[in-house]
Amino acid sequence: MRKTLFSVIVLMLILSLLPVALAQDPNAFGYEVTFVGRTYDPVSNTTTFTYRVVGSGEPPALSHFDLEIPQCEDSPSLEVVSFSPTQAVQIGTDPNTGVNGIKWDFGLAEDGEQLYSITFEGDVVLGEVATAVKAGNGFETIILPGAACSEASIDIEKFLSIDSGLTWLDADVGTGPDVTLENEVSFRFVITNDGTVDLTNITVTDDLISNITCGIPETLAPAAFFECTAGPVAVVEGEYVNVATASAAHEDSTVSDSDSASYFGGDRPSINVEKLVSADGSTWVDADNAPGLLVEIGSPVHFQISVTNDGNVPLTSIVLTDNHSSLASCTVPAVLEPENGFTCPVGPLEAVEGAFVNTATAVAAFEDQNVTDTDSANYFGGEEDLPPIIIIEGPVEDIQGTIIIIFGIEIQLDPDDPLLAIILIGDFVHIEGDLDDDGNVIIVIAGNVTIINVNVFINDDGDAWRDDNCNNPPPPWAPAHGWRRKCE
Repeated sequence: MRKTLFSVIVLMLILSLLPVALAQDPNAFGYEVTFVGRTYDPVSNTTTFTYRVVGSGEPPALSHFDLEIPQCEDSPSLEVVSFSPTQAVQIGTDPNTGVNGIKWDFGLAEDGEQLYSITFEGDVVLGEVATAVKAGNGFETIILPGAACSEASIDIEKFLSIDSGLTWLDADVGTGPDVTLENEVSFRFVITNDGTVDLTNITVTDDLISNITCGIPETLAPAAFFECTAGPVAVVEGEYVNVATASAAHEDSTVSDSDSASYFGGDRPSINVEKLVSADGSTWVDADNAPGLLVEIGSPVHFQISVTNDGNVPLTSIVLTDNHSSLASCTVPAVLEPENGFTCPVGPLEAVEGAFVNTATAVAAFEDQNVTDTDSANYFGGEEDLPPIIIIEGPVEDIQGTIIIIFGIEIQLDPDDPLLAIILIGDFVHIEGDLDDDGNVIIVIAGNVTIINVNVFINDDGDAWRDDNCNNPPPPWAPAHGWRRKCE
């Protein structure tokens, strides 16, 4: 009679995150709140924002009306010149509604109507502000157009073309596209005013290119843009990264932005090997870290080794080895073309007791260069009454020491798991573990914790690095092709 190793309890908690448009209902406690308009007076150099509050005739009566005054940190503060009505006015944060601005602290009948306005010094741009009506024992906040802080900002996007400008690539990820040495490359720069004020004294530079063709305007209005080009220029051999910078001024402040473009010139030999493990020969696990897959002692264990040419030149003299298994039955091609690969099955082998790890190594050649890669697979052989496996997949809601929370479930990670140093709230993770005695906390096996939405690299010393943003450069041991293509 065949014995069942363990039952698998799958808690596939799939969360559909759909974009939601939050439309502001202008009716609050029976009062309609509307933005009347923005008026700039060039003679007095002031800007007025006006609002109307109208009652529907239904109680309760309005006790006061709040209007936010934006607090400007990186630009001059908004200076209030006047307001209307002028009675019962307070400036500051309303302790009831939390709105920081101006409060008209007088009532309005259920069927009443009132205009409110506030005037600021200067040509104040239009943005969004919070308004609030307080009626009876409650209040409601509504987001409406209103005054905004002046923000000076500039954006530059650098693009690369390897086909004489027919197509443009935003090649700021990893090493960028592969380009032959006989080819030429061109660059395009798009500079945009993504702030709220006019920009002047605009400059565009590049750390490696000097012959940039630009029609730089004297003034760049908000949302306006212009373009520059450079090249075509000869391809440089090897990994090439250059950075463009745009800078501009508004009054006494200066803003700038940079963007890079990358390519790899010439031959780039590279090989990749991935080793997977399975208990049934059909469901495969990328168990790079111990303890890996849980199997019954003596049961069959299958391995699968996949080798891919992830470079841009053909590879020859390919040798594939495994530190525990013979690969004599594996068919290794004499030549492996770029983007091609082959797979070698290993086993089934009889599972041994305890922790087991084996490593596959691929070596290949291109002319006088050798390339190599390794990957390991882990399993743990135990008795037939191993605990049930719980599988949870979802976003990390909170992290409390060695405990992460997903969908309100506390999950205890191994204190020695390298992922603890890099896992963040918001990461989408795949967890496999077992329940503790009280059935409430999931004890997670470290080798079965996977961050799905971020590329993670872990070296043999247990150091971990996540490739998720340009402010987190890779350590010397990490391959980080994606980071270099995007950030350098």
